[in-house]
Amino acid sequence: MSHEPPAALPSWAEPYLDEFAGILRVVELSGGFVLLPVEVPGPDLARALAEWLESKGHVALVFAPQDDEEWRYLSTRLLEAKPEEGGVCVVIAGGDLSTKGVSLAFRLVNERRDAISKRIGCPLLWCGTAEFLLETAQWAPDFWSVRAVERRLRLREREEKPREEAAAPSSRADLLEEARRQGDRKSISTLTVGQIRPMLSAGELAEAEALLAGTPAAMAEKDPEDWGEIELLRAEVARRRGQLDQSEAMLQQILAAPGLPKLIACRAHLLLGRVRDTGDDADSQAAAVQYQTAKELAQAIRAPALERLASYRHVWRSPRHVLELWGASRTTSVDDRPVQALLMAIVAAAMASSHDIQQARRLLAEASALAERSKDDPTILFGGEVEEELQKAREVITRLEAKPEPKKVAITPTPAVPQVEATTTSKSGRGWWIAAVALALVLVGSWALWRYYDAVDEVQFCFTDGALIHCTRSLGACEELRAKIGPSAGPCQPVTTTFP
Repeated sequence: MSHEPPAALPSWAEPYLDEFAGILRVVELSGGFVLLPVEVPGPDLARALAEWLESKGHVALVFAPQDDEEWRYLSTRLLEAKPEEGGVCVVIAGGDLSTKGVSLAFRLVNERRDAISKRIGCPLLWCGTAEFLLETAQWAPDFWSVRAVERRLRLREREEKPREEAAAPSSRADLLEEARRQGDRKSISTLTVGQIRPMLSAGELAEAEALLAGTPAAMAEKDPEDWGEIELLRAEVARRRGQLDQSEAMLQQILAAPGLPKLIACRAHLLLGRVRDTGDDADSQAAAVQYQTAKELAQAIRAPALERLASYRHVWRSPRHVLELWGASRTTSVDDRPVQALLMAIVAAAMASSHDIQQARRLLAEASALAERSKDDPTILFGGEVEEELQKAREVITRLEAKPEPKKVAITPTPAVPQVEATTTSKSGRGWWIAAVALALVLVGSWALWRYYDAVDEVQFCFTDGALIHCTRSLGACEELRAKIGPSAGPCQPVTTTFP
């Protein structure tokens, strides 16, 4: 790996400036990892490209393996790379490509594709001869499947006449149109997803729907992962529009597709749980089944961010269980910062529901700051989900701040009926009658009060709903009643029965 200061473009490389400019536009519009194959006649031109990109403000980390040992550790070096913000990684193939080290390099980058893309988080220029690119496609098919439009820098002579800047795409929309004209399904998927997420974050659902309508229909068989990603976005847009039946039908179609990658299946189950957990016909038990399935798939593919998200979605209705999860895992954050911000928002709402308003506000402020810092980070979220949870947390905190904290139930016995003393008068018969009635009332009242106390002694958990106080004899019954009442119900709390 080398990291050298930028140098002026050599005169022999000037005929390639148009192609260099096209690559620069892809780099500037990528917004994260993209595999960009670049066919070059020799390594010198690839180095010139790296230096030119660096002169344009994109610091290049160059990996140019020269022998078996360096090829063998190429994937390790990529995983250890720490590109600067806005930088790029450039792999330059040269020398003999028939050695065992090159074959091993292909196998390892193929196996570590997802880890590499997540770790470097920037464009990866894969530069070499046409033969090198063909061998990459043959021996690292999974790695090659995530490539963008290939760029070819064919050998040419320097032009003597002045050059005019060639027309080239200047925006993500132009690049997407170019990819559609070329039939490049991978680039169509990558660029569409890159445009949809900001739209969902801004609530531009109509624009997102229109953009999704332009994606190819026949992607399922050839590119199940890209097709699944696009269909998940369609289902999310339908959910956000309140079209829950349509969203569920789309998700069922995704899950029924043959050869569906487990990552897509996991996210589909997670989204299906949200669909079934939404609206007037919400079915929390059916949603819990989907969240549990998503959690198990996330564990199988070792996706900790998805596993953590599924766990919190599973228990979000119970503040106590949310806080238990938070207490068990607060010292370890996930490597997906937008997901971490979302989880913090869920926990902030749970804290508010448990009447720890001050701590809830503090955590909500931290979640909002993290969401702002990570808004351009790569993430497994669709876009807009963090904003949804932050808004929910704000509403819970605002609503509960206006309510007094529930107090312990104090039961005051009915005052005893004063005893009536019999007197000997001319109306002694009437006096004895009144005394008998009073004594009967005292006995009946005492019996009723004893029965009342006996029943109250069994009450263990209560919660408030506005001005009402609901009490049950077990925590399970309390949580079940809270779920039926809805978000206005406060947390279940143990009640200490006191008598004056």
